[in-house]
Amino acid sequence: MTRGLYEVTFGVAAYYRANGVELPRPAFVEDAVFRFGIDRVSEHFHIPFKFTPWGFSLFRGGA
Repeated sequence: MTRGLYEVTFGVAAYYRANGVELPRPAFVEDAVFRFGIDRVSEHFHIPFKFTPWGFSLFRGGA
């Protein structure tokens, strides 16, 4: 990891569709995009991501 800005995209609707869940098109949550910065590269980071077809929660883990 290097210091900088990052972006991760979680394909929420694609995940559910791939597992046989029928969703409207477009789904309420198609993709969840998370932009974040890392300054202290020596620290531990992970991104706990909880989601349903109708919402999601993200936070910095490992703090």
